[in-house]
Amino acid sequence: FAQNMVFTRAVGSNRILRLEKRPRDILLSSGLITGFTLLCALVSYPLQKLFAMYPCTLALQVLFYAAADCIFYCAGVALLKTVWKRWEERVMPVLATSAFNCVVLSVPLIGQQSALSLERLVGYSIGTGIGFLLAVLLVKDAVSRLDNPDMPEGFLGLPGVFLYLGILSMAFIGFRF
Repeated sequence: FAQNMVFTRAVGSNRILRLEKRPRDILLSSGLITGFTLLCALVSYPLQKLFAMYPCTLALQVLFYAAADCIFYCAGVALLKTVWKRWEERVMPVLATSAFNCVVLSVPLIGQQSALSLERLVGYSIGTGIGFLLAVLLVKDAVSRLDNPDMPEGFLGLPGVFLYLGILSMAFIGFRF
């Protein structure tokens, strides 16, 4: 996942760049992304057969997955406000960005395009969360290493991180061949 989606396609990279600045939210966000991705993938599996019988545009499919994701988000908010009140203050700031991360919506589409079985789709969804966590940790490590006073001023901060991610994506794509 980290090779295919985060580093070579930049899916979810905006959230990764934000999370590296708030290390206490890394595990929570990765766990929530894993959960939302898994739930959307489980909803998408029966819909794959429906979409195969009645072909519709990609935009309509994304709309279905986004609607399912909205329902899961609302259910999460309701649970936090009623059942898990003590977690509300900790989870609410990252719940929306985790639920509506572009990774969550892209996994069901990839599962559909690849015609993954239910077991493989579940495994891919869990691997997505783990890959996202690894990607955040790699970027976090990069930012700490790129804070070097000997670097040219034009490469400090975000430009240096983008160069690092580009080189890292080339290294990961080398594993494919």
